[in-house]
Amino acid sequence: MTAETAATEEDLTMMSFCAMLTSSLGDAHQYHVLLDGGERKFHLTLVTNKRETLSTTPEGIPDTFCKLSLETGKMEIAPGDGDDYFDRETHGYSREEFARVSVHIRTGWVRDGSPPATVVKYFG
Repeated sequence: MTAETAATEEDLTMMSFCAMLTSSLGDAHQYHVLLDGGERKFHLTLVTNKRETLSTTPEGIPDTFCKLSLETGKMEIAPGDGDDYFDRETHGYSREEFARVSVHIRTGWVRDGSPPATVVKYFG
């Protein structure tokens, strides 16, 4: 591994996130997610009755970038969308980051029996 390769891989590593529950309606629970101290952000919705998370707009409308089954771990992506799991350019966050945040939200939901109000994780 060269120094250039190491720097590139480090640049692609999410170091922290904060997911905050912003609204709940029935089985749908929307989160505002800040990555790396707020440098990047996105929204996702935990749908408890379907046991999945969806990438959404700030208004809670699914945007088809990511859909993750919390039972099987299978990621669905929009037809024709790139399949690079680590691409950040298109949406400002990667599918890998979406999956990591989703799994931590799911853990809080399973542990507590209700969607967590806030999930904060630091890596590194």
